[in-house]
Amino acid sequence: MFEVTSTKNRSICHNANGNMTSDLNKGITKIQYNFLNLPSKVTFSNGGTVTYFYGATGSKVKVVYAKAGEN
Repeated sequence: MFEVTSTKNRSICHNANGNMTSDLNKGITKIQYNFLNLPSKVTFSNGGTVTYFYGATGSKVKVVYAKAGEN
């Protein structure tokens, strides 16, 4: 994992595939990816999450938004 930091205190981390894994400036603490390198779950600093579901071809079929405590 490597980190890119700008002068505006933005901290963005990426994994070995170049996928963003966090953006603390926007409150994104973790981004998980599936085997197709598509985001599967985004976790925010307030505890909320966004979970993505994809079909076999990689097309997005469902998005689930959850507030903190509803996971």
